[in-house]
Amino acid sequence: MNRILLLASDQRHRHRLADWLSARYDMLFADGSTLPGQSFDLCIVDAGALVKHGAWLKKHKEDAFPVALPVLFLGSGEDLVREVPHLHWQIVDELLSPQAQPLEVQYRLDALLQNRQTTLELKMERERLLYTSKAIESIGDAITIADVNGTTIYNNHAFTDRYGYTVNELNVRGISASLFTDPQIAVEILAAMREGRTWSGEIELTTKSGEVVPTLMRTDSIRDEAGRPMGLISVCTDITEIKMVQDAEHRQRVLAEALRDIATALTSTLDLDEVMERILTNIGRVVPHDAAYIMLIENGMARVVRTRGFHEQEIENWLLNTRQRVEDTPELYQMAASGQPVVTPTLDDAWYERKPEPLRRFRSYTGAPIRLKGTTIGFLHLNSATPDFFTVVHAERLQAFADQAAIAIQNAQLHEKAQALAVLEERQRLARDLHDAVSQTLFSAAMIAEALPRLWDKQPEHARQQLGELHRLTRGAQAEMRTLLLELHPSTLLEARLDELLGHLTAAVIGRTRMAVTLEVEGDQNMPGEVQTAYYYIAQEALNNIVKHSRATQVRVHVTGAPESVALTISDNGRGFEISQKPATSLGLGIMRERASAVGAVLEIQSTVGEGTTITAVWRSPHEGVKGQHERTEEYSYHDR
Repeated sequence: MNRILLLASDQRHRHRLADWLSARYDMLFADGSTLPGQSFDLCIVDAGALVKHGAWLKKHKEDAFPVALPVLFLGSGEDLVREVPHLHWQIVDELLSPQAQPLEVQYRLDALLQNRQTTLELKMERERLLYTSKAIESIGDAITIADVNGTTIYNNHAFTDRYGYTVNELNVRGISASLFTDPQIAVEILAAMREGRTWSGEIELTTKSGEVVPTLMRTDSIRDEAGRPMGLISVCTDITEIKMVQDAEHRQRVLAEALRDIATALTSTLDLDEVMERILTNIGRVVPHDAAYIMLIENGMARVVRTRGFHEQEIENWLLNTRQRVEDTPELYQMAASGQPVVTPTLDDAWYERKPEPLRRFRSYTGAPIRLKGTTIGFLHLNSATPDFFTVVHAERLQAFADQAAIAIQNAQLHEKAQALAVLEERQRLARDLHDAVSQTLFSAAMIAEALPRLWDKQPEHARQQLGELHRLTRGAQAEMRTLLLELHPSTLLEARLDELLGHLTAAVIGRTRMAVTLEVEGDQNMPGEVQTAYYYIAQEALNNIVKHSRATQVRVHVTGAPESVALTISDNGRGFEISQKPATSLGLGIMRERASAVGAVLEIQSTVGEGTTITAVWRSPHEGVKGQHERTEEYSYHDR
């Protein structure tokens, strides 16, 4: 209910108006000289009250501005001019005759109050729009408003600052042609707005200067009172930094996966040449390039050991034949001393000095040291034909790759050293065997041969016995030499037949001892080369044990070949041993078991104290239906005569 303040010094007028208006309005009155503290929407005042309270009423009207606070003067214009001071009567909006009838008074009041209500609503709307405008302008995201035809109506400051377009500039060519890298997306958005739908997604917008900005856009339709779409509002969030972070995370994830796969590939072989090849094959997954080469350091000199991408023979020859002292080469010394990669985005003339002319096609370079335990053992070098190609990021990735390569190179080098050491140890073993067996046998044979002429004259029968012994010794020495030559050239173990190999071993035992050794072979030895090699070394180890420990007088070596299996049995009549009291590694038992297990054979050892020992190895073919073409039985018997 509207509230009216009635200030009438004339009692008759005041009572009459109060009776009329109290039924429709909330009435306020002055209590003597005291004015009410409540707010009011309209004031009715006569000349006496206006003179008395004019200053107070003027202040209330100014405080209500810009909202209208109507003041209705009860009296004529002459009364107002004549009786009221000039500054006071200027606050009066309309005149009301004291003789006016209730309907006229009500009409006049309703008109003034309606005008006040309209002014109040406009003020509130203005404040709401101002608040909305300030809120939109204070938002960090870019906001644009357009009608359903795509004509821009409003851009906030953030939109203009980020994309550079004003409202008029967008409308010159249209939103789709000016702002969108793909105009079809703008068509889809407008279609969604006309249907009253919401559209959102990641798109690329073009700034006025031509920069492409990754943007997250959400567009909603604006509807009128009837619910019909009348426009759209779009909120555009610049996600450039987010995309950069995502791209960086993606690149880091790809790099980590690549390094993991590369580490697996590099460490899956122990061949140094193969490691070098895999390094150059996989490095492109980490750093793109046009050409690459690896250098290793030997005695302070760096030499190229592998290249890729240098198609000119002149460059290949120069790289492979050049030795560079690390201390005298600036880029190598810098990497070796700092342990950090180097990058030269654009190569200058100084870089090409004393290098082949075809190298001038490369315009950018980066390199990284290959380090192990703080020591630089080599370098990785990359070249690109594109100027300003390599960056610090490339160099960092190359260093991560070089760290993986260092481990693989170290493993391969250690493997090479281990192989070389194994070869040396094997040669030393063969030398010891040659000295222990062949040399002693030949010495004994030489002594017998030297004594035979004198013995022949004095004791012919004994001399004939010594001739047999001399024959046995020389034949044994010959068998020992054949065995040693076989072991010096392991490939011959695959080329010869198993019965021939075992014949050499048994003949050598006969030559060294007075044991009666029998070799029996039955059936075909249809087996892979690695199984034959394993059987040879098992027999060798078993015979050596018999000679050294068994005190046997008879030895039997028996091979049985079947269509799907081959069995090797070596038995003696020596003193035997208690198996449970022998460590698994003693007497070469562990070595024999390992050799059998490596080829899928089963090794069984039976021994009884005082009754001898039997060692049996059985290999079975993993393939069904492997049949021997024929069977044969051969028997070789060697014994002292």
